[in-house]
Amino acid sequence: MNSRTVPVSASHYWYQHLAEIPGVVGRTNVGSDACIHLLVRAGFDQLIPKTVSSIDGREYPVSCEIVEPPEFQGFRAQMRPIKPGASISVSTNNAGTVCAKVTREVGGDRKIPYLLSCEHVLCGHEGTTVLQPAAEDGGNRTISAVATLSDRVGLQPYGVNDVDAAIARLNHGIDMVNVPDSYGVKIRGLSRSIKPSTKVVMYGRSSGRVEGEVVNPSVDIKIGYKISGSVQTYRFRNVARCNYINAPGDSGAAVVDANSGYLLGMHIGGDANTAAYFCHASVIFRRLNLSLM
Repeated sequence: MNSRTVPVSASHYWYQHLAEIPGVVGRTNVGSDACIHLLVRAGFDQLIPKTVSSIDGREYPVSCEIVEPPEFQGFRAQMRPIKPGASISVSTNNAGTVCAKVTREVGGDRKIPYLLSCEHVLCGHEGTTVLQPAAEDGGNRTISAVATLSDRVGLQPYGVNDVDAAIARLNHGIDMVNVPDSYGVKIRGLSRSIKPSTKVVMYGRSSGRVEGEVVNPSVDIKIGYKISGSVQTYRFRNVARCNYINAPGDSGAAVVDANSGYLLGMHIGGDANTAAYFCHASVIFRRLNLSLM
């Protein structure tokens, strides 16, 4: 996105037009038409044009100040109890997002609580310490250790994957609830089928609460993940394509049916303004023998 035509004075154009771009939350008070200064949520500045043009041909530069509005700051902060959308990582990897609180039966009726996220977020060996918030959001092993890595599906760099998932056992005294936002809407269950045009909500560490819809419930794609400093490309099949806005750090986010509250899947990647992808929750839960808690 390089330039747009401004039909009115540049100082007011942002509100009528640029403010419609996802991630724009306001402007700074600069008192001049020489430049347009926008307040933009982290991860969304790439959607903003560098310049805008008036009808007389004059160009105005557009600058962005990265901000986190109060309603989204909580996703990157320490969160107790932990909720879907919370920032998470191991100490040696980039930040990702908590999807949901899950369990699996161990010895009769005994149920162990785990948190679910992507494997490329919770990478490491069994017993690796998991931090909330993530290390890059200020988390450390002294006060932010909330779980230990327990199991994963196993990403195949030379094969084809249908999920990207790992679970970590919650430490004693650490609780999690499947209520992702202040509206008090709980993730009610697990969806077994996904249809085109289904309205969805994603809860991501970087993007916060964003809405969209399913474009195609089953596509084959390639995604490049940066894990411990190096990039590896993975092939996926039978993942859903959506149109919600997303940003780095959203991997692991819960994607929920906006009408029913059922968990559809877990965000695994995309780009900010054209596509987002999630793997089917039903496949994740079957592969790791999980149930919602």
